[in-house]
Amino acid sequence: MGADLSSREWGRMAVMFGCIDNTARKLMADFNVNIAGFCIAALFIGVWAAALAYWRWGNVESRWTANVPGGPAQESGNPGVST
Repeated sequence: MGADLSSREWGRMAVMFGCIDNTARKLMADFNVNIAGFCIAALFIGVWAAALAYWRWGNVESRWTANVPGGPAQESGNPGVST
C-alpha cells in the first residue's frame, strides 16, 4: 500500500484527524476560481488606476526630481533633448 491517495481520501483523512473542520471544507468546495480571477484582475486595475491618479495629480515627479541637478524641475524646454 503506497501513498497513492486520491484527493477525496486525503480530504476524508484531514477531516477525520481534525486538520480541517467542516466550515473550511465547505469554503474550499464552494471556491470559484473564475470569480477569484476576476477579483484579482479588478484589484490590479484598481491599484494601477490609483497609482496613475496619484502620479498625475500628486506632482510626484516634480517632488522626486526637485533636488536633482539638471532634473525636469530645473530645466527649461524638452527633457531628454540636449542643446
